Amino acid sequence: MESLNENEYRIIYSKLVSVKGKDNRNRQVVSLYLSCLPDPQIIDYDFLVKYATNNLDSVVTNSYVIVLFCSDMIHKPSWSWIIQTYKELERNYKKNLKALYIVHPSFWSKFLISTLTKIVSPKFAKKIIWITNLHHLSKYVPYNEIKIPFTIYEYEKKYSLDKITSVDQEIIIDSSSSSETSNSSIDTHSVNGSSGVFGVKLEDLMGYEGELGIPKVVSDAIEYLLENGLKEEGLFRRSPSSHLIKTAKEAYNNKNPNITVQSLNSVHLAAVLLKTFVRELPNPIFPSEFYPKFKKINYEMNPEDLAVKINEDILDKIPSNNRILFAEICRLLKEVHLNSEVNLMTSSNLAIVWAPNLVRSGDPIEDFKMATLAPEGTVGTFVRWAIENYDRLFAYHNSSVSSSIKRNSYYPRRH
Repeated sequence: MESLNENEYRIIYSKLVSVKGKDNRNRQVVSLYLSCLPDPQIIDYDFLVKYATNNLDSVVTNSYVIVLFCSDMIHKPSWSWIIQTYKELERNYKKNLKALYIVHPSFWSKFLISTLTKIVSPKFAKKIIWITNLHHLSKYVPYNEIKIPFTIYEYEKKYSLDKITSVDQEIIIDSSSSSETSNSSIDTHSVNGSSGVFGVKLEDLMGYEGELGIPKVVSDAIEYLLENGLKEEGLFRRSPSSHLIKTAKEAYNNKNPNITVQSLNSVHLAAVLLKTFVRELPNPIFPSEFYPKFKKINYEMNPEDLAVKINEDILDKIPSNNRILFAEICRLLKEVHLNSEVNLMTSSNLAIVWAPNLVRSGDPIEDFKMATLAPEGTVGTFVRWAIENYDRLFAYHNSSVSSSIKRNSYYPRRH
């Protein structure tokens, strides 16, 4: 067995254990990732446990819960070692453990727990909550409270555990039958029912004049990208896994406050969600009746004068919500463009990826032409100009949206 120094055990521990966040009863969460267990033939598990308890002793002096991620587990310690180690744990570890959330349980983990409860402590079974998938887990522990590696999302996608159906509702109710969870409220409507956010008319989300504010998914994505994505190479050109996108869309559609752009912590997810929200609007930001206006824009004009004319001819005449949303998007795109030496997303590149999401009519060929970056006369060319001249173009609407327009902190009901 290899002899490691304390720093090497610290590295192993940091991958295996995360002390972060609170569950929905405000109890400290300790997350364990069994996929990070080292080879017991190489690593001294007794020393690893000693190192871990030295770090966790202060945590377990109060009520705490464990989230045990079983997916992709490779190395399995012997049952005799597990039972002996449990017996040797100090009283605080056993008494103050209020719930054990076992995520993605395998046959091995189920059999182990069954054996452990029979041999060591029958009362231990009442603390166990079997968790089928991450959506199920979010009913007990908010996503943004804990660290969830991307490998776990990929595991769910691989085994189709990301399917959110009525079956999940039954599992959630069954799992809450223990004394620890029987009194917790489960919003079953958020699993199966939704008023929706994606594919919903802007007036239903923002009011008729934007009085309800920017939709939460939009403000979440934009603020996250402003804080974390401006240096990301190829922003808006790359996509995360389809499962991650689906998880986020369902969360916002179902008004799940525990799953947000911030909690999922992916720059490319935030970018895709923003584009998807705009693309799936029932009515495009720039309706086809404005195509002739775009074709007449004269970019040889003085920029200040042109900004006034575009406002008079186009921005003041499209629906207020469309203008507000477009201004907020351009606020982000301007900052991305200013960092183009690092992220490689110039105003031209941004216009290429964004213009197709802003136009839609009954003529796909005409839409395609309007989304291109022709020398003049297209929405694509206008978007590039709008990014480069953001301060001029939106000065007339006081469109520093972050300060002048309130954001939705909730999901308004549809009218």
